[in-house]
Amino acid sequence: MTLSIIRPSASTPRMDEQVDVEQIRLWNAANAMALLSEFHCADRVLADWGSASKRGQVSFEIRFADGHVLRGSHEFFHNGRRRCLLTTHVRSLMSEADAGAGRGAAGALPGRYLIPR
Repeated sequence: MTLSIIRPSASTPRMDEQVDVEQIRLWNAANAMALLSEFHCADRVLADWGSASKRGQVSFEIRFADGHVLRGSHEFFHNGRRRCLLTTHVRSLMSEADAGAGRGAAGALPGRYLIPR
């Protein structure tokens, strides 16, 4: 019995497939950086940074499996209180990009990307 590995002819997923996150990179003004692969881990890191007085602006870069990259920054904690989760912020950014630029521009399509609730 032989086993053969079949690779798809194109590396980009079809339009009806959901795209998963490949890498999440977080960094803040205190030069702390985290490289993660799941949103819930990113939220835990942000919570740790918020409780350790490393408040302020946090920059992020999210790379999806299809090559789409979402970059931005946000103050996830303000006066020691959580403002929102990374997933909530990313969903709103993607919805704004989708509404402002038209469906398909900049690869937004928020329903296509796997962002947990």
